[in-house]
Amino acid sequence: MKNITTILLTLGLIGTSAILMTTPAFADAEFNRRQRESNDRQQESFKNQQNQRINDSNQYKYTPAPSQPSYKSPSSTSSPTYQPSSGSSSGSYSSPSSNSYDGSGLEGLGALFGLFNYGPSAISTNGVVQYGVQSKFGFENIRVRTGAHFGGGGSALNGGFTVGFGGESGMFNPFIGGGLGYKSFTVNKIESSAFSFYGTGGIDLNLSENFSVTGAVNIPTNSEYGTEYQVGINLFGF
Repeated sequence: MKNITTILLTLGLIGTSAILMTTPAFADAEFNRRQRESNDRQQESFKNQQNQRINDSNQYKYTPAPSQPSYKSPSSTSSPTYQPSSGSSSGSYSSPSSNSYDGSGLEGLGALFGLFNYGPSAISTNGVVQYGVQSKFGFENIRVRTGAHFGGGGSALNGGFTVGFGGESGMFNPFIGGGLGYKSFTVNKIESSAFSFYGTGGIDLNLSENFSVTGAVNIPTNSEYGTEYQVGINLFGF
């Protein structure tokens, strides 16, 4: 009987010790399990929140409107279009010549008489006015100028060389030069004549391609010849 009691007490102590030894371990395991479950729930909740934010951002994401086709202006280097006149079925375009002039109607004659320009003129000597024609011809600024005038009881012929300074194509062309003149006149019913060299100076006023006005003063070396004041019009070129 004593031995049985001793055995039971021993078994009781061993069981109690085993329970005391296993209880903390069991408690720790249970705590860890619950902790893991809590962590899993937090991670799942965090993932759900992240997915929700992504969905919300995608829902309000801006999508640009489709681009409209851009307008292209015509190229500045494109060749101009040409339409033939109603009287012809087809035609080719040709640009006007740079040397052509319109409005005067004398282009052909101007090309023909480009080196020989003439027109009416008048001279005044000692108060006597004579009328006639003058001409000028030559190249660039070097010109030969001639004139023939009649009336007032006499006649005058002259010719000389002049050099211009303003350019023949310019509007104002001053010139100087010299020449030789012959003049016949009647004084007190006596006919006389005189030859003289003279110096000349004046200006050409080029108003258009085929029209210019000339003014000049001829100063003779012979006083009997008399100083001439001359004005004239030149046609068919400068």
